[in-house]
Amino acid sequence: GALLIADDPGVPVGFHNTSVVANFFALKELELATMLEESVSFDHSAKVVNIKLPVTKTDPMALGCTRAWGCTCLDDGSHRELCPYHAACAQCSLLRSVFPDGVVVPGFPFSPSSSGQFMTKQATVTAVKKVYRQIAGPTAEDGDDPWGHVFRVSGPRHMVRNGVSVPVIMLLARWGSNTVLKYLKV
Repeated sequence: GALLIADDPGVPVGFHNTSVVANFFALKELELATMLEESVSFDHSAKVVNIKLPVTKTDPMALGCTRAWGCTCLDDGSHRELCPYHAACAQCSLLRSVFPDGVVVPGFPFSPSSSGQFMTKQATVTAVKKVYRQIAGPTAEDGDDPWGHVFRVSGPRHMVRNGVSVPVIMLLARWGSNTVLKYLKV
């Protein structure tokens, strides 16, 4: 059946868009929850999304680096819903239609609650769990906790399966250690 999360007040507005962005940028749940709409910019002629991101994990609002992703759509233009550029564009457009007065205010969230407020890290994790429960497929073994750093694990795994090298993933994810190897299970 169709995912029944779009109108759930516990799920961020446009979560289908922001989860794609979070995976490609290997974001922590707190980073997605605190990301500002104004931290996202575009080069539409090159089909590139740029996002200002924190350098350190202890200060998610210290936006000291910028990472970029270009369009990953197939040559026929398909898979736009899984493209970081198109997902970010769709999210910004959605925010402008749902919160026309809010988005113009500095400090508006990129992945807001239905009331236009910032989500918490735990609320973002809970939203991921809601989506996961609606998708048929493998489930975690008893005692496993697949929810910690879900985007920082699933995004890099997707990238390595699609030929992105580990050093590039480390740079994109802002990893200075070999933690990525644990996540990639290599």
